[in-house]
Amino acid sequence: MTLLPFAPIAGVEREDLPGVIRQIKDRIDEEADEDNKVRVWSATSLLMGLNYSRSFVQELFKNMWNMQDSSVYRGILEDGRAEGIALGIAEGKAAGKAEGIAEGKAEGKAEGERRLLLRLGTKRLGEPDAQTRTVIESITSLQRLDELADRLLDVETWQELLEV
Repeated sequence: MTLLPFAPIAGVEREDLPGVIRQIKDRIDEEADEDNKVRVWSATSLLMGLNYSRSFVQELFKNMWNMQDSSVYRGILEDGRAEGIALGIAEGKAAGKAEGIAEGKAEGKAEGERRLLLRLGTKRLGEPDAQTRTVIESITSLQRLDELADRLLDVETWQELLEV
């Protein structure tokens, strides 16, 4: 019974495998208790997975043995789920970090443009009043800040700059 799981991978032609699997089933049904049945089928399916596709192995075992009965199979699924969750978390963190960096850069650039606009505007138009300063400090659009910077030399007042 110990070497039985090796039978399907011991130089058997692919077309002969259904017969080999039936012979394994007959032998297991005659000689093995429930625990050993699960162990032999688990070992057989895992070893066959080294040489054959998952779908092919599942098709051969159809109506012979339910892989979900195997603690090994369930363990593999649990390991796969855990690995998938860990990978998902890592990818999520990496994406979140990249998004955070991009957002931080955009915010930093906007802050720099607001400061420059206020500094150059103060030289050109005089000290802005509190309302003007609040309006400029609330602008988050880089495009809008660029438009204001482009217009700075063409206007005479803060009010004129902010119109449009």
